[in-house]
Amino acid sequence: MKLSIKSEIVNNIVESFSKCESAFILSGSIGASANQGFRKELKSSSGGKLKIFKNTLLRRAAENNETIGECKHLFNKQIMLVFSNNDSFKTISSIKSINKKHPSVEVCGGVYQEKFVSANQFKKIANLSSINELHFKLCSYINSPIVKLISALHQISAKES
Repeated sequence: MKLSIKSEIVNNIVESFSKCESAFILSGSIGASANQGFRKELKSSSGGKLKIFKNTLLRRAAENNETIGECKHLFNKQIMLVFSNNDSFKTISSIKSINKKHPSVEVCGGVYQEKFVSANQFKKIANLSSINELHFKLCSYINSPIVKLISALHQISAKES
Protein backbone atom coordinates (compact mmCIF):
# COMPACT_ATOMS: atom_id res chain seq x y z
CA MET A 1 0.00 0.00 0.00
CA LYS A 2 1.35 3.41 -0.94
CA LEU A 3 2.26 5.94 1.73
CA SER A 4 -0.28 8.44 0.39
CA ILE A 5 -3.09 5.88 0.77
CA LYS A 6 -1.93 5.02 4.30
CA SER A 7 -1.88 8.68 5.33
CA GLU A 8 -5.37 9.12 3.87
CA ILE A 9 -6.62 6.16 5.92
CA VAL A 10 -4.96 7.57 9.07
CA ASN A 11 -6.69 10.92 8.45
CA ASN A 12 -9.98 9.03 7.98
CA ILE A 13 -9.49 7.29 11.35
CA VAL A 14 -8.75 10.57 13.13
CA GLU A 15 -11.77 12.20 11.48
CA SER A 16 -14.04 9.28 12.43
CA PHE A 17 -12.99 9.52 16.08
CA SER A 18 -13.39 13.29 16.19
CA LYS A 19 -16.85 13.34 14.59
CA CYS A 20 -18.44 10.56 16.61
CA GLU A 21 -20.19 10.73 19.98
CA SER A 22 -18.73 7.38 20.97
CA ALA A 23 -16.34 4.80 19.58
CA PHE A 24 -16.00 1.30 20.99
CA ILE A 25 -13.17 -1.13 20.39
CA LEU A 26 -14.22 -4.75 20.09
CA SER A 27 -11.85 -7.69 20.05
CA GLY A 28 -12.56 -11.06 18.51
CA SER A 29 -13.63 -12.34 15.18
CA ILE A 30 -16.97 -13.20 13.63
CA GLY A 31 -17.73 -14.59 10.23
CA ALA A 32 -18.29 -12.43 7.19
CA SER A 33 -22.08 -12.93 7.16
CA ALA A 34 -22.37 -12.13 10.89
CA ASN A 35 -20.14 -9.12 10.34
CA GLN A 36 -22.43 -7.89 7.56
CA GLY A 37 -25.51 -8.46 9.74
CA PHE A 38 -23.89 -6.51 12.58
CA ARG A 39 -23.13 -3.62 10.21
CA LYS A 40 -26.76 -3.53 9.04
CA GLU A 41 -28.09 -3.67 12.61
CA LEU A 42 -25.82 -0.82 13.69
CA LYS A 43 -26.76 1.32 10.72
CA SER A 44 -30.52 0.77 11.03
CA SER A 45 -30.79 1.05 14.83
CA SER A 46 -28.49 3.94 15.64
CA GLY A 47 -26.72 5.11 12.52
CA GLY A 48 -23.57 3.48 13.87
CA LYS A 49 -20.72 2.22 11.73
CA LEU A 50 -18.45 -0.79 12.03
CA LYS A 51 -14.97 -0.33 10.64
CA ILE A 52 -11.90 -2.53 10.61
CA PHE A 53 -8.42 -1.05 10.23
CA LYS A 54 -4.92 -2.44 10.49
CA ASN A 55 -3.43 -1.96 13.94
CA THR A 56 -0.35 -0.22 12.53
CA LEU A 57 -2.58 2.43 10.94
CA LEU A 58 -4.49 2.83 14.20
CA ARG A 59 -1.22 3.33 16.07
CA ARG A 60 -0.21 6.02 13.56
CA ALA A 61 -3.55 7.72 14.08
CA ALA A 62 -2.97 7.53 17.85
CA GLU A 63 0.24 9.51 17.41
CA ASN A 64 -1.75 12.31 15.74
CA ASN A 65 -4.70 12.42 18.14
CA GLU A 66 -4.76 12.48 21.94
CA THR A 67 -8.17 10.78 22.22
CA ILE A 68 -7.08 7.85 20.08
CA GLY A 69 -3.76 7.81 21.92
CA GLU A 70 -5.57 6.83 25.12
CA CYS A 71 -6.74 3.67 23.33
CA LYS A 72 -3.35 2.84 21.82
CA HIS A 73 -2.67 -0.03 24.23
CA LEU A 74 -5.74 -1.84 22.82
CA PHE A 75 -4.39 -1.96 19.26
CA ASN A 76 -2.53 -5.23 19.63
CA LYS A 77 -4.96 -7.92 18.43
CA GLN A 78 -7.71 -8.29 15.87
CA ILE A 79 -10.18 -5.53 16.59
CA MET A 80 -13.27 -3.86 15.20
CA LEU A 81 -14.22 -0.23 15.76
CA VAL A 82 -17.84 0.77 16.27
CA PHE A 83 -18.62 4.47 15.82
CA SER A 84 -21.86 6.07 16.96
CA ASN A 85 -22.96 9.55 15.96
CA ASN A 86 -26.52 9.69 17.25
CA ASP A 87 -27.78 7.37 19.97
CA SER A 88 -24.96 5.69 21.86
CA PHE A 89 -27.39 3.60 23.90
CA LYS A 90 -28.82 1.97 20.78
CA THR A 91 -25.29 1.29 19.59
CA ILE A 92 -24.43 -0.23 22.96
CA SER A 93 -27.57 -2.36 22.73
CA SER A 94 -26.46 -3.61 19.30
CA ILE A 95 -23.02 -4.43 20.71
CA LYS A 96 -24.64 -6.35 23.58
CA SER A 97 -26.75 -8.36 21.14
CA ILE A 98 -23.74 -9.28 18.98
CA ASN A 99 -21.91 -10.29 22.15
CA LYS A 100 -24.79 -12.64 23.07
CA LYS A 101 -24.72 -14.22 19.60
CA HIS A 102 -20.92 -14.35 19.44
CA PRO A 103 -19.39 -14.55 22.94
CA SER A 104 -15.87 -14.37 21.47
CA VAL A 105 -16.52 -10.69 20.65
CA GLU A 106 -15.75 -8.50 23.65
CA VAL A 107 -15.51 -4.78 24.26
CA CYS A 108 -11.94 -3.80 25.17
CA GLY A 109 -12.69 -0.14 25.75
CA GLY A 110 -13.30 2.95 23.71
CA VAL A 111 -14.18 6.60 23.78
CA TYR A 112 -17.49 7.83 25.17
CA GLN A 113 -18.22 11.57 25.08
CA GLU A 114 -14.53 12.31 24.34
CA LYS A 115 -13.26 10.33 27.36
CA PHE A 116 -11.53 6.96 27.44
CA VAL A 117 -13.74 4.14 28.73
CA SER A 118 -12.36 0.82 29.95
CA ALA A 119 -14.14 -2.50 29.42
CA ASN A 120 -15.48 -2.38 33.00
CA GLN A 121 -16.78 1.15 32.54
CA PHE A 122 -18.44 0.08 29.29
CA LYS A 123 -20.27 -2.70 31.14
CA LYS A 124 -21.56 -0.17 33.68
CA ILE A 125 -22.74 2.14 30.90
CA ALA A 126 -24.34 -0.79 29.06
CA ASN A 127 -26.42 -1.63 32.14
CA LEU A 128 -27.86 1.89 32.41
CA SER A 129 -31.38 2.50 31.20
CA SER A 130 -31.87 4.57 28.08
CA ILE A 131 -33.46 8.00 28.32
CA ASN A 132 -36.75 6.67 26.90
CA GLU A 133 -36.88 3.93 29.53
CA LEU A 134 -36.21 6.50 32.26
CA HIS A 135 -39.02 8.74 30.93
CA PHE A 136 -41.42 5.78 30.97
CA LYS A 137 -40.45 4.82 34.55
CA LEU A 138 -40.84 8.43 35.73
CA CYS A 139 -44.29 8.72 34.15
CA SER A 140 -45.31 5.39 35.70
CA TYR A 141 -44.20 6.54 39.16
CA ILE A 142 -46.04 9.84 38.78
CA ASN A 143 -49.25 8.18 37.52
CA SER A 144 -49.27 5.31 40.01
CA PRO A 145 -50.83 7.15 42.99
CA ILE A 146 -53.44 8.76 40.75
CA VAL A 147 -54.43 5.41 39.25
CA LYS A 148 -54.74 3.88 42.73
CA LEU A 149 -56.90 6.78 43.91
CA ILE A 150 -59.22 6.50 40.90
CA SER A 151 -59.47 2.75 41.40
CA ALA A 152 -60.38 3.23 45.07
CA LEU A 153 -63.00 5.85 44.18
CA HIS A 154 -64.56 3.51 41.61
CA GLN A 155 -64.77 0.74 44.21
CA ILE A 156 -66.40 3.05 46.72
CA SER A 157 -68.94 4.27 44.14
CA ALA A 158 -69.64 0.67 43.09
CA LYS A 159 -70.38 -0.31 46.71
CA GLU A 160 -72.77 2.65 47.15
CA SER A 161 -74.72 1.75 44.03
